[in-house]
Amino acid sequence: MEIITSRKNGYEILRIQEDLSAKSDLSLVKAKIREYLSRGKVNLALAFTAKSYFHTQTISVLVQCIEMVHKRGGLLGIINPNEEIRDILRTINLDKLVRIFASEDSIGSLPPEQG
Repeated sequence: MEIITSRKNGYEILRIQEDLSAKSDLSLVKAKIREYLSRGKVNLALAFTAKSYFHTQTISVLVQCIEMVHKRGGLLGIINPNEEIRDILRTINLDKLVRIFASEDSIGSLPPEQG
């Protein structure tokens, strides 16, 4: 899995370059988040492709990542998720635990978009 990283307005951004599916292995995403946290970088944002979809395994890893970030006093955001991802986040109430940013430009500078 290819992940492109950058920084904007105090957030470390991880852009996942492949469409997430039932066969996706998110262990690299979890490892990257753990690495940032170990370096004191606690505000993180994930960006997925427009065709990505969250499956049970994806949700499980996302919950683990949310817990790791929250334990360090940080914030985890998702940048402009597609409607299917938004629906899943709302359905299982994860939209209350992650920040949804309308765009990369809104990270850290504007209030997060609400669900």
